[in-house]
Amino acid sequence: MVSAQNVVIQQNTSSPQSPQTTTGHEYYINGISTAEDIGGVDVEFKQEYSGMKSVYYLQFTNYHACTVRVLFELSGPIYGSITLQANETKCTPNYYDTFSNSKSIIMIVRKL
Repeated sequence: MVSAQNVVIQQNTSSPQSPQTTTGHEYYINGISTAEDIGGVDVEFKQEYSGMKSVYYLQFTNYHACTVRVLFELSGPIYGSITLQANETKCTPNYYDTFSNSKSIIMIVRKL
């Protein structure tokens, strides 16, 4: 297991702009502003081996008593989202092989 030590969560205010944009101190993923982020979700990088190759999954843990949707961006750029029920821990269904040099992730957590 590889722990996420460089998790970046940016929270700023402004109206949504185009997907995956950074404007000064503002950040958007798929048009959703980090100003809408409610936090309360942890992420870990899980490492497994497939033949001679390391593959990585993201495991999210929701500490809210409500369902949330997590939008995330990884270096690459890779974008995605995952829905978590109250107090649920779940891994992303797909794996990524681009974490060898970077473990940064930007997340926006939205209440559903």
